[in-house]
Amino acid sequence: MGTFINIVDKSRGIPKEKQEEFKERLITLFRQGGMMEQQIQSLFGKKIITINPVKYDKYQNIDFIYNYFEDSLWENSGFNGKTGRVYSRKVGWSFFNFVMESAYVLESLYSDGDFVILENGDPLINEERDCIAWINSLFNENYAWKNWDFIKVWNLIKSDENDYDTYLKRYRGFGYEYDPFVPWLEMRALKYGINNMREDVDEENQEFVDRLIFFSQKNKEAVQSFKDNSTETEKQQIQRLIHMINHFINHHDEDYPKEKSLFNFVVSLIWMDSPHLALLSISEVYGIDFFEIYQLLDHYDSVIISGMKDMMCSVSARELSDFFDIYPENMIYFWKESQFNSIPSHLKDWFLQLKEMYDHYMQNTIDIENPLSWIMDMLVYAENNYYQIYVFSDFFEESIENINDQRYLILWKIFEDMIYNEKFYKIGEVIFESENKEYLNNDWTLMSKDKKWNSARLKLRGYLGLIANKELRRKVFGF
Repeated sequence: MGTFINIVDKSRGIPKEKQEEFKERLITLFRQGGMMEQQIQSLFGKKIITINPVKYDKYQNIDFIYNYFEDSLWENSGFNGKTGRVYSRKVGWSFFNFVMESAYVLESLYSDGDFVILENGDPLINEERDCIAWINSLFNENYAWKNWDFIKVWNLIKSDENDYDTYLKRYRGFGYEYDPFVPWLEMRALKYGINNMREDVDEENQEFVDRLIFFSQKNKEAVQSFKDNSTETEKQQIQRLIHMINHFINHHDEDYPKEKSLFNFVVSLIWMDSPHLALLSISEVYGIDFFEIYQLLDHYDSVIISGMKDMMCSVSARELSDFFDIYPENMIYFWKESQFNSIPSHLKDWFLQLKEMYDHYMQNTIDIENPLSWIMDMLVYAENNYYQIYVFSDFFEESIENINDQRYLILWKIFEDMIYNEKFYKIGEVIFESENKEYLNNDWTLMSKDKKWNSARLKLRGYLGLIANKELRRKVFGF
């Protein structure tokens, strides 16, 4: 059980000249999406977990299981440096899921050829558009959402075990301007025959389907008549018919040929508004595999049909916060000094309070007998009483390197004041079954937002993000 993403890749991979740019953008996408590495630190018989934004290892691999914004652990995902491919296992349904969907979409944008992304067996459609919107925001790009050719996608992913007319029914309406059922009906016609298009259609749409079947039959009759009366070779006949379909795709006008059979072919094509059903007529009459001639359609690659072109291709840039509610405290680690003026006023007020506490402690010397053991004790206590309160690895190491520096000790002293604050402690109880805080009162991934993001946890995470963010720390504390 769970959510899994996989791909059907018929592409030739990412061209060599694009691979470095892809890898640079992929790591940016992972980092901006909150993907973090976790490290276990063992000192003085105590263990804590520290986190840091993901990075490539010496083998050019990326591997992670934790998303900072979601504050949840899923299964190993990342990038395989040897194969040059994104990979994932169980990805959940929130931030982790969206970032991994976007990583696969980024890979598809750089890949040369057909590349279909599936989530639990269903091709991404609306989700892909959202991913592209975020990618455009991250990289100041204008990537377009590829128009979906359902027949093409079905041909790529179909198997004897899977019947994909279910997913076509679910996503019907994305292929054409005014015929919401056409993609699904085309699928049924291709798989089961034209007359089977009537199956599972409600009474309200029965008349539309009957008309579609009628003109599909007329279209096939026109193809048969053309074949019976033509003096051209069958290859020439097929080429001529496909040329007419392509003219319809590109111009969508009423350019009627003089021959009666071809005239009827074009009239029925216009009424059907379906190049796929016209191609099915050719396939059946000439006894040739549908997909063998399918790639001869002009829309096979660009997949532009009817009046949906503008609406379906244009994707405006959107930030991650446009898709998810992100608490400002969870953004503190990611903000730059240049963004300080746009930080919410309540956080600026809090920063001033923290600076007052810092200045107060700077007036006196803090004397800690074993500072590193003291820090470990605090982090263990924070984990046990507030859950998944992680210090950033870089700041933890920075603290060790400056273990006797009063500035760092004061930052940790403020953290101590926060975690042992009686009010914070009481607020933090909301996620636990009882006062002893031994067990959570729900699965962490199912915990309600109000409980998971209680004010105590948000402040602790925000503070650890602030002291690890060198630009903001310098702005607030002066170093």
